[in-house]
Amino acid sequence: MYPLNAQPEMVDAKQSARIRQARALLWLGAFMPIIYTVGKGVDEVGGVGPLEIIRGGGGLALFFFVTIGMRVPATRPLRNGLTEAGLFFFVAMASLSALWSVDPRLTILKLVPLVTTYLCLAKLSTLYISIQETIRGIVTVAHSILLATLVQLAVWPSRTYSTDNFGQEPRIHSVLPAIASNLFGLIAGIGIAAICLKIGPKWTTRAPWNILLVLVYFVLLLGTRSRVVTLVSLIIIILCLVRAMHRSQHANILGWFGATAAVAGGWWAWTRDDIKVVVAEFVLRGQDEQGLSTLTGRTVIWDRVPALITGDEWWGWGYYAGHRVGLPARDSLFRGYSNLDNTWIESVVGVGLLGAGGLAVFMLFGTIRTIKATRGMGSYRLFAVLLTLGVTGLTLINPTVQTNTSTLVFFAIIVFTTRALKEESPPLACANRHQFIPTELDNALAGADKRDLSRSPAFR
Repeated sequence: MYPLNAQPEMVDAKQSARIRQARALLWLGAFMPIIYTVGKGVDEVGGVGPLEIIRGGGGLALFFFVTIGMRVPATRPLRNGLTEAGLFFFVAMASLSALWSVDPRLTILKLVPLVTTYLCLAKLSTLYISIQETIRGIVTVAHSILLATLVQLAVWPSRTYSTDNFGQEPRIHSVLPAIASNLFGLIAGIGIAAICLKIGPKWTTRAPWNILLVLVYFVLLLGTRSRVVTLVSLIIIILCLVRAMHRSQHANILGWFGATAAVAGGWWAWTRDDIKVVVAEFVLRGQDEQGLSTLTGRTVIWDRVPALITGDEWWGWGYYAGHRVGLPARDSLFRGYSNLDNTWIESVVGVGLLGAGGLAVFMLFGTIRTIKATRGMGSYRLFAVLLTLGVTGLTLINPTVQTNTSTLVFFAIIVFTTRALKEESPPLACANRHQFIPTELDNALAGADKRDLSRSPAFR
């Protein structure tokens, strides 16, 4: 039997293990809705079947198992502010839209996985001691996805480097979990940025692994062949490299040497016509001038939406069902599109201007709160701010936080974690996985120790 004064350490070790297990389960629950790809045709929307139960019900089961079954105590309170109020209003409008949806069954079917993801992320945010620890968790998950994609490239090359649309050039994407090329490119950018800032697992920031990973991740980023996302990722990477150059004089010298080599190499490639042709073909992906000017057809469908939704713009046609069923029923052009490649237009079609307004409040005030809450955190602040701003920018050309995507997971977990506390833990203070976190049992045991000592003759 352990002495009384050793029991709190034992309790803390067990609790730390339970918290790590709970985090892993909640991360899995958050990604469960995109664990595999569903059909994209109009007749296949919803992915109805046993697998859909896994997508929505699996994550929900993990959430309740952690919340009720494991009873893991929260290390941080979940803040309820204007940001959360905006998200709640969006979800409420999406739920109510089932009453007037063009396909109520489809609306409910797709709303459950979305709510499940938000619930898992909200609970997950309470299990991290600090914002810095949350960011390290995000980076670890990003590395896991990128390394898993490398394995998938080796095992299923024809599926991982492929296209969903006939006639288009193949692109790299993740199969498990199902992450499209555009959004996968951002994850590659996250991995490179984290290595430059020395955030995440220690082995990823040590030579020669850090150099190898940067090269591999950069190849994955280029393999997505996503022009806008690659540009956004490059901006994030460059800003992180500039920050890393100020770490020491040695890093500054290496940084300038690398920048000079990159500029020289780019200039040399630009002067070679054969290389220019190869690069142009790779970037253009077989698209002509019209495809580029319309953002691969995005602007064409965006221009048609306002006239079709007139009269229902305040309430929409039902979450998810609006753009998957409502628009194709009125215009056959939309039958070939699984989404509208715009978070805001797609939200207006689904939940109207009212619901989209709630989502805008969530993203706007969530980004502002992230900027304020990370003040004084150095590299962690740069990473968090660039990630939230990057996701916010991608809302204009991709579905993001209004549906189950990897961008929703990373954006929401940061926003949920950036709550105001009296004193935020510094990066190194929470690096120890066995850091002591007082619990009610610990406090009770400490009180018992004090009472026993007060009764001892030595203290009389």
